Amino acid sequence: MNHSLPFRQNYRKPSRQASMDPHNDLNPHVDHFIGIDVGTGSARACIIDASGDIKALATENIGLWQPEVGYYEQSTTDIWRCICMCVQRALSQHNIDPTTIRGIGFDATCSLAVFSHDTDEPVPVTGPNFANDGNDRNVILWLDHRPVEEAKKINATEHNLLRYLGGKMSIEMEIQKCSGSRTICHLSSLIDASSTIWQMP
Repeated sequence: MNHSLPFRQNYRKPSRQASMDPHNDLNPHVDHFIGIDVGTGSARACIIDASGDIKALATENIGLWQPEVGYYEQSTTDIWRCICMCVQRALSQHNIDPTTIRGIGFDATCSLAVFSHDTDEPVPVTGPNFANDGNDRNVILWLDHRPVEEAKKINATEHNLLRYLGGKMSIEMEIQKCSGSRTICHLSSLIDASSTIWQMP
């Protein structure tokens, strides 16, 4: 007696087709480079390959405080957070293997950042109490216009070196902000031996 076997459809494991989205293709053999730009209002990360082609972009807004008219402050803690978020987002959203990163370049706005010389902790620049409100507001932004009198005093000297600055020292430059930190902000820790002032290039 013939017994027919149950019908079984031939099973073939479907082949995995290549993704049409290049963001899903991970190529660990391609070298990448990260460029980070810290601007006035945001931090930005750009990832390129060895040919110079842009592979990923990401942006994160930086916090800005204006305690008084003409005063503009930021936080290096917040800036670093924004930088990290940009880089992580650019890598993950575009599926770039972090081990392929071969170099990182930075540029930033010309602002002043203040840290404790002993602990490297941020030193607040916000008067009148200069207490840390939890935001580590230790950056005097380049567009801050608090040292008005200091800029006038420097320009009144008519020093020969001012000719390299167009004849006058702009209120947005750093020298008068350092000297003004004591006279305007009454924050001696900005310029004494216990603190360090960094210029963000």
